[in-house]
Amino acid sequence: LARLHPAQATMLGTVSTIIYPYIIPMLLGRTFDLFTAQVGVDIFSQETIRTPIRIHRSFVTSDFRLIRNDTEARRFLGISEDVSLRVKSGVLKIGASGDYLRDIQTRDNYIEILVKSMYETFTETIHGSVNPIKDWDLLSPTYLGTHFVRSVTYGGMLLASLRLYVGSKAEKEALEDYLSSQFKFNEIQITLQETEDERRIRREMNSFEEKLEKMMYDVKNKMGTDLSLRIKYYSTVTAPHVPQDIPSFLSVLEDFPIEAQKVNGGKGVPLTVEMIPLSELSSRMIALKPNLWIDDTLGNLESKFDDLLLAHEKIKKLTDQPITDYNKKCKVRDLGTEVHDKLDVFKGVISHLDTASPEVTGLSERAIQAYEQKPVKKSYLDRYKDLEKEVEETSKEVNAIHPLSSNDVSKDVASNAVMGFLDPAKVLEQFGYLAEMAMANGMCASVNKFSGSFMTMRRNCSVGNVLNPMTCSTICNQLQTGPNFTDRGECVGVVASNLQTPGMLGAQGSGKAIGAQTANLGRAACDRPTCYKEYCCCRLTRFSSRFLK
Repeated sequence: LARLHPAQATMLGTVSTIIYPYIIPMLLGRTFDLFTAQVGVDIFSQETIRTPIRIHRSFVTSDFRLIRNDTEARRFLGISEDVSLRVKSGVLKIGASGDYLRDIQTRDNYIEILVKSMYETFTETIHGSVNPIKDWDLLSPTYLGTHFVRSVTYGGMLLASLRLYVGSKAEKEALEDYLSSQFKFNEIQITLQETEDERRIRREMNSFEEKLEKMMYDVKNKMGTDLSLRIKYYSTVTAPHVPQDIPSFLSVLEDFPIEAQKVNGGKGVPLTVEMIPLSELSSRMIALKPNLWIDDTLGNLESKFDDLLLAHEKIKKLTDQPITDYNKKCKVRDLGTEVHDKLDVFKGVISHLDTASPEVTGLSERAIQAYEQKPVKKSYLDRYKDLEKEVEETSKEVNAIHPLSSNDVSKDVASNAVMGFLDPAKVLEQFGYLAEMAMANGMCASVNKFSGSFMTMRRNCSVGNVLNPMTCSTICNQLQTGPNFTDRGECVGVVASNLQTPGMLGAQGSGKAIGAQTANLGRAACDRPTCYKEYCCCRLTRFSSRFLK
């Protein structure tokens, strides 16, 4: 067995013919590695690929389903865990289904009815009697993969997320129970005759549409006027208009086959491929087997990846809003950095995913362990929600005490600057971390009479008689005063909070470097690689004797 531990062999079944979502650049006769999702090489002649058998299909398969979580959505769309992970990480692109999967949702305050409609125009396939090119099976297994594309089905796909917003968790649960008990969610297949006109197609669609419309009507009667509906649309073709309610959505659904026929000269877009194991073409190829033991591992990996993706999107939206409290702004940015770093770990693992490898479990555990390394056991989405509440509460308090508009704040800062000083708190609110660094750097030079002082990391300016460099949170709560001498110069901790000039500290003309007084700004949560609190104000040794006599 290739890429599979022998002990697993008795637990697994041989991989056979499969239907797989189309991904670029899949072509007829081209190989594909099912376990790494890598497109391979062409093993059939160009003449064979240019002259396939064309099978006219011309039918619509429509379905809708109550969706409670991402797992149910993925199964409804017929997408496996590994494909879903690769789509969400950006490794694969699979059309409308991929667009939907990448739109990570919480579903906290709404119930989702997912509508799927797929219109197939025809299938192109390689004739069973055609042989591949000579000695194709002598190519490297790395390039060949596990399967080859025997047929490609064209058409169009439409997905619509009907989101029923409710007022409370109890209402949501009651409505979910009602939908589950009252409606059977079964697939409906509708055959369309190419010789019929648009009205014929609409009549064929009526049974499905009436079922969907009846369900939405009953839901509205049950919930009353409190129900709010929003529709999110994913499709391989552009809708003639954006649906806002059920009647307009049903209109889009009716017109969908006609719109799909307008793409690519009536051909539509590639939707799915049929893939055959390479072992059926040559006895030299080994019949590979999937590792069924990794389903739970991949499911766990995907749930944590979804949590990070959701938190990442929420944090991005929060950072776009004005946050008046600098401490909260710092916490939001730090949580965003933590989530971003762990997403990088997950994406690295997913990009190297090989579902037939005995090492896949260990590789997945690497990402899961990185996820679990956090100060609290809450999910990242829950941590975001807690932080969002803190930000909202602080904003209310600030607005109640000092209800200034952004223009008022700018005028206040400008007037202070004219008077000869800046209120650090207002500067930090307006300009943040970069302003702090600039102010600290200016102070470093000024307290040493611009004698060649410079800002550098603490580790680059080690201080004698001092233990290992302190963490950001430790330095933040301490007072650093006076110079510390080393062979490389002198180092003074600088934190730009209460910015004091030498004159204010009574040190005018003393020539001694004086550290700025630090204040507890609640920075314990900060974890920046280049955190300004890890910087020192260093003065070269050759200047020291001149100013410290």
